[in-house]
Amino acid sequence: RTEDRIDSRRNPTTVATVNTVVMIQGAMVRTVSYNGIVLLHDTINQRFYRAKNSGYEIYTVPYGAKVIELSTANPTNITLIH
Repeated sequence: RTEDRIDSRRNPTTVATVNTVVMIQGAMVRTVSYNGIVLLHDTINQRFYRAKNSGYEIYTVPYGAKVIELSTANPTNITLIH
């Protein structure tokens, strides 16, 4: 175990990245566009999500940024990848 830690410090490319997957059921999300990027906007938690692989990741949009609504909010099940 100690040898593995030493090896991972010497060669950081061998360190495995672990993704956390979170399921959100019934999230009220709408589709918006920000700087040409299509995002999901959770209207309850005020978070933005961008598509990644087979799920979504949290995307940071500056406060007060201009976003264009593409669709109204609907209940949706989404999978988040951290």
